[in-house]
Amino acid sequence: MEPKDLGLKIKNYRISKGLTQQEFADLLFIAPQTVSKWERGMSYPDIFKLKEICRVLCVSVGEFLGESVVYENGDYLIAVDGGGTKTEFVLFKPSGEIVSKIVLGSSNPNSSGIENSINILKEGTERLLSSGKTPKRIFMGVSGTLLGNNKEIITAALKRQYPAYKINVESDIMNVIGMVRDPSKCIATIIGTGSVVYGWDGEKLKRVGGWGYLFGDVGSGYDIGREVIRAAYSYADGLTAKSEVVRLAEIKLGGSAPDHTDSIYRAGKDYIASFAPLAFEAMASGDETARAIIQSNADSIAALINHMHNYGYYGNHVVISGGLAQHSSEMTALIGEKLNKNIVAEFPSAPPIFGAMRMCTIKERCAIDFDTFEKNFKNSYN
Repeated sequence: MEPKDLGLKIKNYRISKGLTQQEFADLLFIAPQTVSKWERGMSYPDIFKLKEICRVLCVSVGEFLGESVVYENGDYLIAVDGGGTKTEFVLFKPSGEIVSKIVLGSSNPNSSGIENSINILKEGTERLLSSGKTPKRIFMGVSGTLLGNNKEIITAALKRQYPAYKINVESDIMNVIGMVRDPSKCIATIIGTGSVVYGWDGEKLKRVGGWGYLFGDVGSGYDIGREVIRAAYSYADGLTAKSEVVRLAEIKLGGSAPDHTDSIYRAGKDYIASFAPLAFEAMASGDETARAIIQSNADSIAALINHMHNYGYYGNHVVISGGLAQHSSEMTALIGEKLNKNIVAEFPSAPPIFGAMRMCTIKERCAIDFDTFEKNFKNSYN
């Protein structure tokens, strides 16, 4: 490839990431003059620096050196956000404009079974394809795909069904990473019914926490809900005084906790997690028991994030997503108070499908600047 052609490619990718020459140079630890010379075809980065360029731009070296992709108004992509409760499918243009949207049930293979997961993903895809619009790529960020060989099984089944399409099946944590303005490296956190923290260095994921409700979902709706119910048992056993959070728990249970033990166990973890909002309601009225529950869980999430940050591989940005992050400013504020000083925390208001769409465009090398993409998404999502 001629220096002039490579320079133009670097410039186009840099602009698509929303980076100035100075910001791009800072990420590469070089002078902005060097970037300028590359982009004007006056010099050529060596192979080692080229690998670093591709890491910052979140693209493989092979993709970067391949033929440019030209997009027209009629081009389409499909993105999927698959969760334990619902799965969202969108057909959209590379500009971020959504053409159609479908919401189906859970596609997490660990909670609903791998066959059900595959069937849900096929059904949603088929319904989007029935519009007659042919997507250039299908990107699916699906929860539960990092366990065992779930990812490989689902990918193989979908590629057999749709051999003509480029398909990527990834963990739903990639949808969270895609919500960051610069997804080349970051710490990504989900706090919902469960919780997990990942570090992303542009190539590999490292995980802390999120070992399931039996062993480690600290900071999750499940852990908070369990502590609310535990407070109700503690009061019933005469170990603590009655508090507002206990009163709210007994109203929801329809009586004292011991009288409903069988039904609590039968209802399972989602039911237990449904008690979490009571802690926030009670804390708002000044209940110290509720505040202690939320503070403890916020401290645990912050500790996991700080632990990941201390590795030094994942930059200073952390994106925190999930139901608790979106609906509890108290929780996010308490987490923020305990983070390392140089961490920049982001709490995106957009749903995870936005991140799946961004990752799809990055994979297909057609990402436009973040602000324009986000504006088009917000204008068309609802």
